[in-house]
Amino acid sequence: MKSPLEIAQKYVAAGEAKAKLPLTKLLLLGILAGAFIALGAFGSSVASCNVACAAASRMMSALVFPIGLTMVVVTGAELFTGNCLLIIPVLAGRMKFTSMLRNWLFSYIGNFIGSLIIVLLICFSRSCMMYGGLLADGMVALALSKVKLGFAEAFLRAILCNIMVCAAVWMSFATDDLAGKVPAIFLPIALFVLGGFEHCVANMYFIPASGLFNIPADGLSWSALFLKNLLPVTLGNIAGGSIFIGVLFWFLNLRKAE
Repeated sequence: MKSPLEIAQKYVAAGEAKAKLPLTKLLLLGILAGAFIALGAFGSSVASCNVACAAASRMMSALVFPIGLTMVVVTGAELFTGNCLLIIPVLAGRMKFTSMLRNWLFSYIGNFIGSLIIVLLICFSRSCMMYGGLLADGMVALALSKVKLGFAEAFLRAILCNIMVCAAVWMSFATDDLAGKVPAIFLPIALFVLGGFEHCVANMYFIPASGLFNIPADGLSWSALFLKNLLPVTLGNIAGGSIFIGVLFWFLNLRKAE
């Protein structure tokens, strides 16, 4: 297993490669990442559907949702929330700040497109109507709970979420073999699901999917998605990943070395 310093150096090299990605490739990799996270989100809803005990239901979701980030990391897809760690190569002087913002913008757009593609496939294939419609009912209830969060509550839950996501990405760099990467990714992501924290890319699936279930639900709209959830959650994810993990780990591992 690599030391924290070796992980930091390896991530800086990865950040340099991300800065050189052509725009088309970056966008396509972002679409893939959004699709993978959406599929993990769908699977977590299927696994936990109609489980009477709330704690057991959340545990079932936590066992399945990490599959999404595992696919992202192993395939090299571009996930906005994981890329909040790009502040590390920026602070190390190996990546321009504008290159980081470029990656964030187009990976975010790609993630949203990928999520919506899965939303359409899930809904028009009627996979969302499993268990006699109970799956759709549960998804609508989840989406409503997300858009009804206060700004501060959503922001703080998003900070906690991306601490876990970026920790998972960081830990995945500790090993080069798949057998080591899977548990490194699984454990922090399971913890964020158990905690009910907020992930902007997952919500790009959860909330739009509920709007296509043709079930009347006051409060679900595009404006609610963007203003009541994605805005505070995206800002919180940036703070959690970039400051609590990125800046801190740069300071601990690379500041003196650089």
